[in-house]
Amino acid sequence: MLFQIIHTLQSMTVRQYAQYEREKDFKYLFIRWNWIPIWVVRKQIELFTESFNKVFSPDQSGELYRNIDKLLFQNKLTIMQALFDAIRLHLTQKVEIDLLKQKLKLKVEPDLALLEYLNQVTDICGIEIKTLEDVNVFRDQIEQSIDKFIEMFPNKKPTKGVTIMELFYLYCSVMEVNPDYTDMRLTEFAELKHQAEEKSKRMQEQLNKK
Repeated sequence: MLFQIIHTLQSMTVRQYAQYEREKDFKYLFIRWNWIPIWVVRKQIELFTESFNKVFSPDQSGELYRNIDKLLFQNKLTIMQALFDAIRLHLTQKVEIDLLKQKLKLKVEPDLALLEYLNQVTDICGIEIKTLEDVNVFRDQIEQSIDKFIEMFPNKKPTKGVTIMELFYLYCSVMEVNPDYTDMRLTEFAELKHQAEEKSKRMQEQLNKK
């Protein structure tokens, strides 16, 4: 058996593949001795390409990239709308309850759930809601986000050409992690991809139930 000269999914990092993808130069596939003629290691290159495409199908990865990107945006919109409805409901109820307590001369307690909703709005949108005008600002941002969603994801055939780094950052966003791509092997990236896909499916199922 020929000594392993070309990388495998177990040895190559995300960064190294990104360099190969960008430069389109076979030398980035070499573990060592990149002066060797390509025809000598042609079989190893074919095996690497076959194994890579089996795990990271270009067409499937591109479609998945667009689907997850759309799903994340859609999920954010759903959360924003749910927060807006919850805040509006709690504000209405709190006013009514506080008026009743004042009439009965009872202590008016803060609405802890409402405070949590307001904190989530700040975390997600960067809006600090302190007045009713701030609630209107939040509502306007939701409407603007809906318009942006329609603009970004029109009903047309998606284009191809997603790079491995675009996928890397997307999967990290889905999983809310920040691994070092310079040290992450392609096998580890494949596991991250699988976890992100499973999470996106669960997110989609939850959205479909609403």
